[in-house]
Amino acid sequence: MARIYDRRNIRWGPNQLASLLMLNNAKFLPGFLLFSLVLINFPTASAQGNIRPFYPLYFTAQPKNAIVASGRSVTLNCTVMSASQPVTLRWLRGQSEVDTSNSNFVHLSNGALRINSVTRTEQGSYHCTAEDTRGKMIISQDAVLSIASLSSNIPSPEDVSVYEGDTARFKCQATGTPRPRISWQKDGSVLDLTMEIIASRFALLPSGALEIRNIRSIDGGSYRCQATNDVTGQTVTSRTASLTVVNGLPDPNREFEFIVNPQDVEARIGRNIVLEAATTEPAAFTWFKDDEEIVLFTGQDHYSIVGQGSLRISDLGEIDTGLYRVRASSGADGSTLTKTVRITAQVPPSFLVKPEDAHANVGNPFTFKCSVYGIPHPDVRWFKNGEEIDTSDTNIFRLVNGQNLQISQLIKEDDGTYQCVASNYVENVKETIEAAAELIVLDEGPATGPVPSKPRQLTASRILAQSVTAKWREPTTKNGEIQSYRIHIQAEGAKRQRIISVPGNRLQWEIDDLVSQTTYNIYTYAVNENGPGERSETLTIETQGVVQVPGSPQNLVALADSATSIYVSWEPPSSTFGDIQNYQLYYADLGTGQATREQEIQVTDTSYTVTGLSPYTRYGFRVEAFNENGPGPSSETIEARTFTDKPTSPPSNVTARPFSASSILLSWNLPPTSQRNGDITGYKVRYRLLENSDRAKTIVVDGILREFILSELERDSEYEIRIGAVNVNGTGPFTDWIPSKTLRDDQNEDNQPPPPAYLEVTSYPTKIQVRWGHPRDTSILVRGYMLGYGIGYPDRKIKELSSTTTDYMISNLQANAQYVIRLRAFNLKGEGFSLYETVYTRQDSSSGTTSPPEVLKTPLELRAVIKSASSALLSWADMEEGCCDGRHYQFMYKANYPANQKWFYVNTTDLTYALNGLQPYTMYEFKVRVVKDEAISGWSMITSNKTYQAAPTSAPKELTIYEVENSTTSLQLNWQPPRQSNGIITGYTIYYSTDATLPIEEWIEIDLEGEDLTTIIPSLTQDTMYHFRIQGHNVKGDSPISGIVSDTTPPGPPILVTAIPPDPITGAAAFPWWLWLVIVATIFLLLLLAILIVLCLVCGCCACCASCCPDSDCCGPFGPCCGALARCWTSMCPCCCSDEEECAKCCASLCCGATCCVCFGQQYKEKRKFQPKGKVNANGKIGNELDAPDLLWAKGGQSSDRDMTKSPLATELEPLNPGGGVDQHRGGMHETEFGTGKRHNQDMHMGGVPGYDYATSPRSLHLNQPPYMYSSTTATSGYHSDTNTVSSHEDSTSQMSSVSRPTNPLSSFTVPGPPPHYQGRVKMNAPTYSPLKKTQAGFGTAPRGRGQPLPVVTPRAPDVTVTRGPGGGTSPTSSARTFSAEDLNAEMINLEGLMKDLNAITASELQS
Repeated sequence: MARIYDRRNIRWGPNQLASLLMLNNAKFLPGFLLFSLVLINFPTASAQGNIRPFYPLYFTAQPKNAIVASGRSVTLNCTVMSASQPVTLRWLRGQSEVDTSNSNFVHLSNGALRINSVTRTEQGSYHCTAEDTRGKMIISQDAVLSIASLSSNIPSPEDVSVYEGDTARFKCQATGTPRPRISWQKDGSVLDLTMEIIASRFALLPSGALEIRNIRSIDGGSYRCQATNDVTGQTVTSRTASLTVVNGLPDPNREFEFIVNPQDVEARIGRNIVLEAATTEPAAFTWFKDDEEIVLFTGQDHYSIVGQGSLRISDLGEIDTGLYRVRASSGADGSTLTKTVRITAQVPPSFLVKPEDAHANVGNPFTFKCSVYGIPHPDVRWFKNGEEIDTSDTNIFRLVNGQNLQISQLIKEDDGTYQCVASNYVENVKETIEAAAELIVLDEGPATGPVPSKPRQLTASRILAQSVTAKWREPTTKNGEIQSYRIHIQAEGAKRQRIISVPGNRLQWEIDDLVSQTTYNIYTYAVNENGPGERSETLTIETQGVVQVPGSPQNLVALADSATSIYVSWEPPSSTFGDIQNYQLYYADLGTGQATREQEIQVTDTSYTVTGLSPYTRYGFRVEAFNENGPGPSSETIEARTFTDKPTSPPSNVTARPFSASSILLSWNLPPTSQRNGDITGYKVRYRLLENSDRAKTIVVDGILREFILSELERDSEYEIRIGAVNVNGTGPFTDWIPSKTLRDDQNEDNQPPPPAYLEVTSYPTKIQVRWGHPRDTSILVRGYMLGYGIGYPDRKIKELSSTTTDYMISNLQANAQYVIRLRAFNLKGEGFSLYETVYTRQDSSSGTTSPPEVLKTPLELRAVIKSASSALLSWADMEEGCCDGRHYQFMYKANYPANQKWFYVNTTDLTYALNGLQPYTMYEFKVRVVKDEAISGWSMITSNKTYQAAPTSAPKELTIYEVENSTTSLQLNWQPPRQSNGIITGYTIYYSTDATLPIEEWIEIDLEGEDLTTIIPSLTQDTMYHFRIQGHNVKGDSPISGIVSDTTPPGPPILVTAIPPDPITGAAAFPWWLWLVIVATIFLLLLLAILIVLCLVCGCCACCASCCPDSDCCGPFGPCCGALARCWTSMCPCCCSDEEECAKCCASLCCGATCCVCFGQQYKEKRKFQPKGKVNANGKIGNELDAPDLLWAKGGQSSDRDMTKSPLATELEPLNPGGGVDQHRGGMHETEFGTGKRHNQDMHMGGVPGYDYATSPRSLHLNQPPYMYSSTTATSGYHSDTNTVSSHEDSTSQMSSVSRPTNPLSSFTVPGPPPHYQGRVKMNAPTYSPLKKTQAGFGTAPRGRGQPLPVVTPRAPDVTVTRGPGGGTSPTSSARTFSAEDLNAEMINLEGLMKDLNAITASELQS
């Protein structure tokens, strides 16, 4: 039963509205005056052109879903606003009207429906309808009425036995409407899960399950759940289940598995959901969303862990939709389990664009816009005056984009109220919304001038069952150019008619899609620039009925005959209904995607060869048979492809651009489809230097490629390139030569690419053509372009394009809409600067006129106040606030690091918004704009702020272990910071143990600085398995501890390694800087000391020589520094003397720690004449026939062997002149030197005496060689020109000694006996002196003489002359004077006497 809903029974016209204002309250008088000014032209406007005003009709309250207890009452609201009173309201349950005569249903005066007692028979879907006096009707959304219920029996929880540390889980599968509230009891007492001590290990999950983690022995007992229906208060308790805690250790081989697997979840946005996950043994859980690890940190309220490893998502949003994967890692052996599930955030339907009231002219197409958003995608239905519109008849009504209602050609009957009703199911409950708009269809307006007269002689020809051809003649009077003709056709009894617009130059038109055996009325009229003319007479026709036509041809076959022909054959129809007059063969090129564009061939036979086709092209063929009644049904369509041929066209859109200093990037598209003539298997690329165009190189490229890099080119050189397509039949034509030039310098990716050179857009009704240029800076590599576009803001959709693309056509767009285009280049460094363009797509000529979008002002004063580590409060100012015009605000936010972060969008109607779910310690960018229908303001200025720090929510990653070189007791650990550090890492803690099952508190800990990413763990046990874990810290707390990573120290003897922290970059052990400094300083001091020693040696030696031989340049370049170092080592150089007297003085000094002197005076030369015959050796020195033996150098009172070739001088003891007296031996001689020489000579005389013991004799010298006699010859590199004798004055520094073998004085001179061989060193016995005597001078120092030294007369040896040989060499010759053995013996006896005298003199001199 309907109820008249009449508010004061007032029609809502302008005058009635004014009266209402006056009657209600006199205080409205000022408002009435203003309102009257607004409506003053309302009646006038309505009168002009018979344009009827709009009368609003819409719901202000609609029924909503309800759950009530059985027997209770419920009220479903339904109130309406209408300017046309009264309004009739009706209630329907399903499709049946509610019988309000039943006392259980009461239709209230405000339009609501009250049900006094709800039983199961009253359950169902309810909605109301409202109809005004004009016949306009709207329907409300559906409301589902349900009775609260609770299952009487709960499936019993199962008994559980677990080990300590494991996780236990009890199920409670209670069902009811609404979902019952679950509580748990342990041993009969309620578990208060709000207590922190209980909530730390006990968790109640949304499914009702109770989960207990880290089981302890005290957890054992009985458990049961209780379900409560909050509507009825009814409760149900389950059976008791026991929890048994098993003592001991679990079986190491037990299976690690999920106790409960995560399940797919579909939930309403704003809900709190839990993805339940638990395992049979302790494990570490990691959650991922779309393969990105989910950040979990303290203080975050969006993601959190519940129970052992279940993921809780608070305030579910659309952004949470996606694939979630859980990874559980066993704490025992590190094995893992994974499970992937999907979360779908369901969104109730909401209007983005609502239909609006509109006027439209008869005959024009019109579109009602209705854009609805929801998840799942809402189902959209359209209603006219309360009746659902059948959109399956696409000739009249059809849905555009699944939501907009398009009316092909308006007629007067289309006038009415239209409703867009959208619905979807959220959590299995139907959600419905509706919006209404009124369409007023206007007759074509009055003519503005002379119009055409009526068309003449309207006739119909070729009337068939489903079509008719209408013909007419031009009007007698055109009154201008005929723009079009309008044909109206309507079936008898139909409610609406079709209107067909025909071009003005056509005088016939085939009307199809008719119904057979149906009567139609047809008329037409012409339209010129002034308006529609007179209509013609009405023509009535009747379509034919179904006639007997042939059946379809059978067994149609098509076979390729060549690259340009296909042979087609078929069999006649099984039923011909008379003779077959002919066949109609239809074929079309299917490669163009336009199969309806067929070619016709009339064939009288049952086969035909179609020629003139394109190579390697797919064609479709069908055949119709004709008899006298017309064509029969078509055969099935078959396809055939012609043979291949060489390509007849080169590749298209070929571009060549520099890629580097030695390469060019060549890109192209396939040749046109019709000219490929087969599958393209490759491409031939030819290129040449422009300066050497006679020599071109050819490269074959794979056919699947669309770009290729020509490499190994010359730097900064111009090239020409051409390309041809290749298939199995050969190579097609090449393109023209395309110039390009290599770069001067190579491109790099050190920076993001610069913006494109320009951006151009061209709009069409449903397309936008975008063109751009490559960046002008060619030094930075571009890998591609990102093209984003969308209504109002970019990047609703993003298209990734190649680096060679410079144009793109965006299609499937909305007409007359504002699109924002964003283009940027990208490389491995990220996206570069963007170029933006805003463009309106053109007005679609097939839709009604719409006004341009409203211009909105940009919001100002956008602020972002950080409230926590995961939330911020946004606020802004709207310059047009308070308009209440359906505007809302849309703001975008993103993290500004790393690059390429996505923008997230949020819609709100408030000027503030509390944004949650942000990442800690992250800088965010925010911007906002105003949206009203399709009008969108510009974006505000971007504001930025950084969220606070929070404790790390992920463990340090990539913990790896390496062996330390040459160590069996150390291991090196490397790691990376946590992925979600949520702040600055201030330190790390390394945990290690040999037992992975120990609690973490019992592991050994090592604390490190936050900058450390590597360390060496020393003092480990060799050949032992160690387990390591790591934890990070920041100022807000600790991160989770990483999983266990294990390794074994090497076997073998321990080698300790100092734990020097490795270099954080190279991983090598870092050497302390101070140790490097010590090493460098030590090396410097050693070098300095070596230099000083060398200088001391050199300068000391040369200073000694310079003092002895002032005429010679001994010091050379060291002369300037020798003065300062002359005293450092004056005994390092032998002396050089020119006569016997100086030689005696020189021999009294210590040179190089030995008594050595070189005499080359005249007396010395004379004495050399008596030397035995010798010869000149290889160095030009004089020696005897035998090689010179080693000299005896006395150093430090000992004897040593010196190689003559290495010593600067050769020394020997020369016999003194007989009768020379002892004074010739006093010239500064040491007693030690001459005493030793004397004893030496004495020992020589005793060498042949049997029984004489040299080793025990107190006066003996123990030598390491026989006591030879030494003779010294001084030679120079020059000779006297007049005598050919050896010069003694030219180069005193170039000396070499030759040594003759001594003879035993008691044996023959000519046949010397073998000398005895002595082993060991010479031991010298120091003489005993009285303590009252003066101390003897030290070895190597000059003696202290009291008087002038006595002259020493040295016996001179006979001179030896040197004669030149025939080769220019020299050879010694004896002088005329020779000595016999007797003479030598006499000289030796005399020498012994002289030595005795010398020893006596020396001893007395020292004692004095």
